[in-house]
Amino acid sequence: VSGMRLIVAPGAVSANVTVIAVDDLLDEPDETILVEILSVANGVENRNQQAATTVLDNDDPPAVTLSRDKSDIVEAGGTALLSAVLSAASGKPVSIRLGFSGTADIDDYTITASELKIPPGSTMTSVTVTAIDDAIDEEHEVLVAEITSATNAVELEPQSQSITILDDDDPPPLQVTSIEPTPSGVVVEFSSPLDTSTLNLYDAGSRGMGPPDVTLIGAATGQPAGSLVIDPSRRRVTFAKTGSPLPPDNYTITLRSAEDGFNSETGQLLDGN
Repeated sequence: VSGMRLIVAPGAVSANVTVIAVDDLLDEPDETILVEILSVANGVENRNQQAATTVLDNDDPPAVTLSRDKSDIVEAGGTALLSAVLSAASGKPVSIRLGFSGTADIDDYTITASELKIPPGSTMTSVTVTAIDDAIDEEHEVLVAEITSATNAVELEPQSQSITILDDDDPPPLQVTSIEPTPSGVVVEFSSPLDTSTLNLYDAGSRGMGPPDVTLIGAATGQPAGSLVIDPSRRRVTFAKTGSPLPPDNYTITLRSAEDGFNSETGQLLDGN
């Protein structure tokens, strides 16, 4: 303001002061200047006199980016921060809404808020993602957070961050789910795919390959010769007697549980049940 006092010269009827706006870089609401008469000398105020002028803001809103402090968190209560960061402070309250996707669902994590609020004068705020532990052996799960809307800020390009929840549960043990006799042998079903790289055939023990992993012995007829067939699913093993069908007898089948015997492709030994 060019002056705080207006002096009307003798014989004149008016005087002026100049109000000059000061530029800044802060995005803020338009601002109003209200001028009023405080006192008059050698004159009287004709009712209460006020004049208002508005300073129109010309600054662009700040840009917002989304960041994280960790890319991986453990399933047992691991935490990560998601932060909205402004390129500059704003004179307005900034609100950032987040949307979530990925292989992780609402049962796998909690988040303190889906809306990030940055007060005037600040440049950042954060929310906390916390993993929820469970007892299920599963793949690592990914939470994808992205900005869906911004108030009083702009998203210069799509912003998203991924957080991987690392599973910490052991795979279940390998189990036999069924044993079905056939006229020429037996079919065994397993709960998980087998590691077939070290699986010895029925008569491998006689060829220097270690003990056999499958034995079938009749109480009266003894051990028949035959072959072992592994299904492409690696969940089924079939023993078939060579030649004629198995003679009537009470048979015992034994499956050897060992690192070089029956174990799953994830290294779980046959549970022995």
